[in-house]
Amino acid sequence: MAAGEASATVQMRLKQTDSKLLRAIEDAMTRIRQERFGTCEKCGQPISKARLEAVP
Repeated sequence: MAAGEASATVQMRLKQTDSKLLRAIEDAMTRIRQERFGTCEKCGQPISKARLEAVP
């Protein structure tokens, strides 16, 4: 019974992680379509290519 609960917890957390990742990808795709990808959302300055390659 405990193993089943642990498995359910792991599955729930994986689903949450997948949902966050999917949301981040969808947000990035929206910024690409709007030609805003690569620009800081807070200050509006361009983000360096090295930074984008490290963590898009």
